[in-house]
Amino acid sequence: AVGGNREVARLSGIRTSVPVLVAHTLSSVRAALAGLLLLARLRVGSPTIGSQGDYDLMSIAAVVLGGTLL
Repeated sequence: AVGGNREVARLSGIRTSVPVLVAHTLSSVRAALAGLLLLARLRVGSPTIGSQGDYDLMSIAAVVLGGTLL
């Protein structure tokens, strides 16, 4: 609902603080859940899993299939 310009949305009468706060909260909860799922799958916490585990290509493919333009 906020779009790309927060100030214009606020001037249009849209409450911008609540949607932005909710979006950040949901994003952080989902990132934490993804980390826990990856930890459960690998049974180890590794900071280099993106470069050595072939998860970088899978994440790019998921973003492209989701419709994001490169």
